[in-house]
Amino acid sequence: MERVILPLSERDETELLDNAGDDAGVLAAQLTLVARQWLRVPYVVVIICAYVGYLTWEHAPHAKFYAWTALTLGVLVARAVLIARLLRNGAFERAPQRWAGVVSALAFASGLICGAAALLFFDALPRENQALLTMVMCCWGAGALAASGAYPRAYFAFSVAFFSQIALGWLLTDAPDRALVALLLALFVAVLAVYVRDNGRMVEQSIRIRFENAGLVRRLQAAHRNAESARQRAEEANRSKSQFLAAASHDLRQPLHALSLLTAVLNSMDGGARVNEIGVRIGQSVQSLDQLFAALLDLSKLDAGVLVAEPREISLAATLAAVESEARSRVEARGLRFDSDIEPLAVRTDPLLLQRIVRNLLENAARYTHSGSVALRCRLAGGAALIEVADTGVGIPPEEQERVFREFYRLHPPELEGSIGFGLGLAIVRRLAGLLEAKLELISQPGEGSTFTLTIPRARSEQVPPPEADVPSRDPIAGLHGTVVLVIEDDAAVRAAMTLALRRWDCEPIVVATLDDARAALEDGAPRPQVIVADLRLAGGADGIAALERLREEYGDIPGVIVTGDTGADRLAQIRRSGHRVLHKPVQAEELMSVIRQLTKQA
Repeated sequence: MERVILPLSERDETELLDNAGDDAGVLAAQLTLVARQWLRVPYVVVIICAYVGYLTWEHAPHAKFYAWTALTLGVLVARAVLIARLLRNGAFERAPQRWAGVVSALAFASGLICGAAALLFFDALPRENQALLTMVMCCWGAGALAASGAYPRAYFAFSVAFFSQIALGWLLTDAPDRALVALLLALFVAVLAVYVRDNGRMVEQSIRIRFENAGLVRRLQAAHRNAESARQRAEEANRSKSQFLAAASHDLRQPLHALSLLTAVLNSMDGGARVNEIGVRIGQSVQSLDQLFAALLDLSKLDAGVLVAEPREISLAATLAAVESEARSRVEARGLRFDSDIEPLAVRTDPLLLQRIVRNLLENAARYTHSGSVALRCRLAGGAALIEVADTGVGIPPEEQERVFREFYRLHPPELEGSIGFGLGLAIVRRLAGLLEAKLELISQPGEGSTFTLTIPRARSEQVPPPEADVPSRDPIAGLHGTVVLVIEDDAAVRAAMTLALRRWDCEPIVVATLDDARAALEDGAPRPQVIVADLRLAGGADGIAALERLREEYGDIPGVIVTGDTGADRLAQIRRSGHRVLHKPVQAEELMSVIRQLTKQA
C-alpha cells in the first residue's frame, strides 16, 4: 500500500517548528499526521461494514451484525470527534508524549472492536464466506497502514488486536487447514510490521528534514530581516551623516568665503612687508581649506549625478599644459625633480575632468615623495593614449593598493607627518575615471614609488586640435570698472566682505539681504544692475534661484550667478536644473572677478 501523508496546516507548521530540533517535535508531527488520517477512516469503514453485512446477512443473526456495526462506527466516530478537538486545541504540540499513549490506546481499542467480526461471524459462515471475510479483513488491516503508519506504535497496537482475533477465529473453526491459515496470517502481519517499521523511519526522516529546511528558511529569513534592518539603519545613518555634513559644510563655507574675499582685499593692499607676509600665510591656509571643500564638493556632485562627462576632441599637450606648469612649481618647491614628456596627441575626452584627474594624481605624487622625482608622461600605446604619473616616493604595499581608492582612507607613514592629505584625491580620481570610461591602473612597491596609468581613447581625427587661446589680462580688475553688481546674501559677514571686495575691484556694489531689500534699493534710485550675484539659501527659507529669476522678470534679462555653500545632492541637482552659472563657496577672488567680467560682456 502507498503511504499517505497529509500536509500540515500553517498553524500546525508554525507551532511544530518551535520543537523542530528535538524528538518531541517529530513525535508531535507524527501524531498530527495520524490524527488527520483518522478523521477520514469512518467514511471508509461504512463501506466495509456494508460488505460484512452482505457476507453474513443470511448466516448470522441480524442483531449481532447491527450491534457490531454500531459499536465499530460509534468508536471510530467518537475517536474522530476527540481527535478533531485535540487538533484544534494543539494538544499534540503541547504534550506529545502524553497523547502518544492515548493514540496507541485508541488504535488498540479500534483494532479490538473491528477485529471482533472474525470471532462473531466465523462459526456461522460457510467456508467460502469465511475466506471472503478473511480477505476483506486483511485488506482492512493493510489499509490501516495508510491511516496509522506515520506512527508505527499506533499501527502495531491496532494490528495486534485486529489480526490476532482473525487468527484465533480460524483456529476455533474445524477447517482442516486452519493452522496453515493462521500461520499465513502471522507471516502477513510480520511483512506488514517490517513495512510499517521502514515506513515509519522514512516518515520520521522526512519530518526531520522538513523541520531542518523550515528552520533553515526561518534562520535565513531572520538573517534577511536583520540584514534589512541593518541596511535601513545604515541608510538612515548615512542620510543623517549626509545631512549633517551638508549643514556643517554650508555653515563652515560661509565664514571661509568671507575670509577668502577679505584675504584677497588684504593682499591687494600695500601694508608693508610684515602685513603682506601675514596676508600670504592667511591665503595659504584658506587655499588648503578650499582644497578640502573642493574635494568634498566633487564627491557630492558625483553622488548627486550632476557631474557628467562632456567628451570632445582635444589636444592632450594643450589641455595638460596648465596642470603641468602648476605641478612643476609645486614639485620643485619641495626640492624634487619634475620630468615631463607629453607627446602631441589628439584624444577624445572631457578636458576639465581629465585635468582634475591628472592634477589630483600629481598632487598625490608630490605629497608622498620626499626625495627623487615626479614624472608626467603621455604616449601612444595600442591605439590609445596612456597618461602616466610616476614618483619615487614611499610606494604603496600590495594589500593597501585597493584601499587607497576609498574615501577618507589615508596611508600614514611617519616620515610624511604633517603632509598627509584628506584621503579624497584618489577616491575622486577613480570615480572621475569611471565617468570618462577610462581605465585606471596602479603599479607600486614600498620604497620604490608608484605609477598611475590612465588609458583614454584617441580622437577619430589624426590631426591634433589647436590649443584654445587664453591670454590672461595683466590687470586682474580690467573690465570691472564701474560695473554695477547686485549681491543678495543673508550672511552679514559675507555681505561686508563682498562690499569691500567689489569696491576694491572698482565696481559699484548693491549689497542686500533679501529679494524685498533688492526691490527697495532699486526703487529708491539705485542704478540698474549689470550682474546679479545671489546666494542659493537665503533667510527664512527663501531661494536665491527664485529671487534671481524674479528680478530678471521685473528688471530685464540681467545675467546672474548663484553662489552656494550647499553640497547636498538635492541642492546640486536643483542648481543644475536651473541652468544658471554657479560658484561654490569659498569662492576665490580671481574666480569671482572672472565670472563677473564674463557676465558683463553678455549683458
